[in-house]
Amino acid sequence: MLAVLIQRNFALFWSGALISELGSGMLYVALPFYVFFHTGSTLATGGMLVAEIVPSLLLGSITGVLVDRWDRRLTMIVCDLLRAALILLLLVAPPADNLWLLYVVATGESVVSLFFGQADQAVLPTVVGRSNLVQANALSQLSGNVIRLAAPALGAAVLATAGLPALVWLDSASYVVSAVALAFVHLPASSRQEVNGGPLKELAAGFWRDWWAGLRLIRSDEMILPLLVAHGIAMIGQGMFNVLLVPYVQERLHGGPVEFGWLVSAQGVGGIVGGLIVGHVASIVPARHLIVLGLVSAGGVLLAAAGIPVLYVVLGLLAVVGAPLVGWMVGLQTLLQDRTDDAYRGRVMGAFGTCNMAFLLMGVLIAGALGGWLDIQLMVMLAGALFVAGGLVALVRLPRAGIAAPSQLEPVVG
Repeated sequence: MLAVLIQRNFALFWSGALISELGSGMLYVALPFYVFFHTGSTLATGGMLVAEIVPSLLLGSITGVLVDRWDRRLTMIVCDLLRAALILLLLVAPPADNLWLLYVVATGESVVSLFFGQADQAVLPTVVGRSNLVQANALSQLSGNVIRLAAPALGAAVLATAGLPALVWLDSASYVVSAVALAFVHLPASSRQEVNGGPLKELAAGFWRDWWAGLRLIRSDEMILPLLVAHGIAMIGQGMFNVLLVPYVQERLHGGPVEFGWLVSAQGVGGIVGGLIVGHVASIVPARHLIVLGLVSAGGVLLAAAGIPVLYVVLGLLAVVGAPLVGWMVGLQTLLQDRTDDAYRGRVMGAFGTCNMAFLLMGVLIAGALGGWLDIQLMVMLAGALFVAGGLVALVRLPRAGIAAPSQLEPVVG
């Protein structure tokens, strides 16, 4: 991974995103605590999560069309500046007295972040070139796991010692830093022109045509459609497990909040180690194999956890499965980026994001509906079986001609 990190463009691209994600992660981990402290309402607290999730579910595929039409680097810079300004609204009207403002800001930032995230994924192959794409995705997964592990503790500490205003300033400043870093990224001229676009007045006329063209591509492509199906099956299992983890800890492991925190931390540490491992083995393991191994391993861990409900065994399993899980996500992102033509990449990423949230929500609803009927052990086994099924779909349906090892691809662009 050091080979890709020493590239000037990617170093700027990655470091800016790392800082902004840390700032936003600290704030949005702390906000639910802030809401509950001032309201004492679980309904109000849950509203924060809804404000962040619903835009991805409703607008993901639509924003991808616009990302394909606009200059992606410029889109990311504008999104960073918009988010930096938007979050400062929390200083103008203290949310303790204007709780509605929290939901407005959370929803607005989620919408803007959709544009940023899809532009980020769509432009990455141009930043690093195909030969370093797997390593770049592995490094992004590594930094994301570091943030998920560190942000909750840092956000809670800042909130407790300095209050919400300090977190708001930190988050806003992190977006400005990201925008400045992106401003110094140099891309080939072709990546800075509008893709499938034209004058702004033509945008509305061709919008739905472009949106439908993206869906047709997903439906007809022999690589993208099986990826969507395999990933969707696994995300149903993931949604179920998200609901089942707390009752599993209580009923099967006979633990409480402390043990729950250990399991979450084990997942985070496993993800960090996994990012390092995948970055090193990606040169010899095809992306298709990373996906299959990741999904089957994740399912196997859940099946083993259901059958062996011993805390320290489960902690070890969650830590060990970190590498295959990171491999799953790295392989998925790499195949999507490599397979999809640049002109369609935003739409494909957007559609995947929408389907991701829809399948995740489906899993949550299934677990909620069956939770009172089926034993928790059987439910965890069902979630594990869905992961394995997703891996088998990827094994059988994904063509073998995926992205090759870096040595077989063309040199880095730029």
